[in-house]
Amino acid sequence: MVKHNTPKPTISRRGVSCRVFGKEFPSMAHAARYYDISPTWVREMVSKGINQDVSRESVRKVWKAANDNSSPSDES
Repeated sequence: MVKHNTPKPTISRRGVSCRVFGKEFPSMAHAARYYDISPTWVREMVSKGINQDVSRESVRKVWKAANDNSSPSDES
């Protein structure tokens, strides 16, 4: 087993700081991990400047409503 000189190594790389869903993050990767979403989606939101000051739940409701209505109906 490898032992470190310090019990908790603190290597932190700074990325592109961003604001997603009303919260500031030091990098887009931190935001993706915090909200458990794709880093690609975070990068897209940051580059387009969307979802900076809205709550995540409001975005989820809109996304869910759009996907529920687009599903094919099984009426025969």
